[in-house]
Amino acid sequence: MAFFKLNQPRGYNHKPIFYDEDKEIHDKMVAKAKKDLGIKDEDETYVPDIKGRFRASQGKTENEYTFNFRRRAEKKSNKHLLVLVVLLVLVLFFCSRL
Repeated sequence: MAFFKLNQPRGYNHKPIFYDEDKEIHDKMVAKAKKDLGIKDEDETYVPDIKGRFRASQGKTENEYTFNFRRRAEKKSNKHLLVLVVLLVLVLFFCSRL
């Protein structure tokens, strides 16, 4: 027994407009057959790995790059904090002299 009515959450009932289950099954079967025969798919998107190859050629790992990036960000943050504190001290100093 409740004092007020609790509404039930609305369900997600998405029905795609253009969906052909037979075509989906056919495409999966064709892709599996091509994979078994070793045929490359022309529709496969090319993702260049230039960034990874350059870093690998430099002899540094991803962790080293992440560490250096984080360290630079911390230094920059510390410099900003120091500048803000100095400005605040100067403003308070000049306000107290008036």
